[in-house]
Amino acid sequence: MERDQGTSMAADITRAALVGQGRTADIYLWGDNQILKLFRSGWSLAAVEQETGISQIVHELGLPVPATGGMIEVDGRHRILYERIDGPSMLRQLGAKPWAAIPLLHAFADLHVSMHAHTLREFPSQRQRLTHQIQQASPLPAEWTAAALAALDQLPDGNCLCHGDYHPDNVLMSTHGPIIIDWSEATCGNPIADVANTSMIFRLGAPPPGGMSRLLIGPARAVADATYVRRYLKRDPALRAEVAAWHLPIAVARLGAGIPEEQRLLAQIETLVRNRDTLHARATKPPHGEGGNRCDGRRRQFAPRMFTTLGNAVRKSDLL
Repeated sequence: MERDQGTSMAADITRAALVGQGRTADIYLWGDNQILKLFRSGWSLAAVEQETGISQIVHELGLPVPATGGMIEVDGRHRILYERIDGPSMLRQLGAKPWAAIPLLHAFADLHVSMHAHTLREFPSQRQRLTHQIQQASPLPAEWTAAALAALDQLPDGNCLCHGDYHPDNVLMSTHGPIIIDWSEATCGNPIADVANTSMIFRLGAPPPGGMSRLLIGPARAVADATYVRRYLKRDPALRAEVAAWHLPIAVARLGAGIPEEQRLLAQIETLVRNRDTLHARATKPPHGEGGNRCDGRRRQFAPRMFTTLGNAVRKSDLL
């Protein structure tokens, strides 16, 4: 879409239906088959162009993601058009049908495996982004930040496609299967770091809508996290220790990125810092400069079969 169409879009946005809000943008219905992502004032053009490019690349890879319709700037606010996907998020499905949680979480993990089957190098570096975010975590004592950077330095690199914000609210349950949205944090890196980030979201993020009792939120988070991680690692359970080792740098990076769960993150980081030596000893891995790369051929061979299983699992009528 061309920038000179901005005047008409500025007028049309006042009549568009607001259907979602996030940290960086508002989401509007746009026409019959598109949605418009309107970024907040001050959000950089470079960041929006990067998200547009990443979204186009992952769509071309054949992953289940919305098609991108282009971008525009109006009155200092950047906008991206996306294909409209009708259907609730997986998070809403979990809240509405808790009895279907296990197959849903298995499908969620299988989709993550399939995502990580893709290797590329043109995306932003996961390690560089995590390093920058850790350095921005200003509320922390300096020794905690240093511990997170030291832990990151000891963990292996990778060149897999990583989402960076993969959680059930970023998976839409369409009639054609699950669709992954919001690729703004995507990087090239270690898939186990991506798993650790998702695990941290399960532990600390918002519970599904639906009025769950406060007494049940903690156990539900633990079950969801354990189910997801176990399913993802079912062909290589030995990587569980590495997932745990990634939790400290991931938690501090999330704090530095301004994720709105600061108090829970601070408590989690304090525990992780106290236990960092134990976690380091359990995680059997080479330093990142000595060949440690989790995107191996065995993982790539496994992923396509998982994707087929996923397609069958999530189209069952009892999950929709």
